[in-house]
Amino acid sequence: MNARKLMVWSIVVVMAVLSAPAWVGAAETRIAYVDLQKALNQCRAGKDAKDKIKRKYEGYEREFSSRQRELKGLKDELEKRGGVLSDTARTDKERRYQQKIKDFQRFTKDAQDAIKQQDNDYTRTIVSELLELVRDMGKKGNYTLIMERGEGSIVYGAPEIDLTDQLIRLHDQKRR
Repeated sequence: MNARKLMVWSIVVVMAVLSAPAWVGAAETRIAYVDLQKALNQCRAGKDAKDKIKRKYEGYEREFSSRQRELKGLKDELEKRGGVLSDTARTDKERRYQQKIKDFQRFTKDAQDAIKQQDNDYTRTIVSELLELVRDMGKKGNYTLIMERGEGSIVYGAPEIDLTDQLIRLHDQKRR
């Protein structure tokens, strides 16, 4: 239902903008769109952010594998030697194994949270920069409206009014 309301409002806005010249005189209506997701993925800063997150993920993956091997070793030892150990020794090993499982689960959740947070931080920063550039492009290009393609409000947009590649170039130049 929410997507439907968004589409209806988008159509209303576009229709209002298209009929605006009749209200205000001879002003030219210029409409364009950008695909922020494409710009985020293809701009240099977005690619750099993905690489940083990938490296961080790979570091966590190595630690994850190491801890997993340690847990498997402890479990195998408990299964093999558990019957010959004293009750106290077996209980201590089981307690140690359970604590290692909790530590492993905590590590996994913390790693996922850290990667997600870093991805969100990078995305928020880059999208903010992209939106600032879009506003500048709109002012400098005398656009009446620049819409975002990725939100589902644009079913079709002629390639001639797609400013995404220009946005990517501007962002890359600004970041140098």
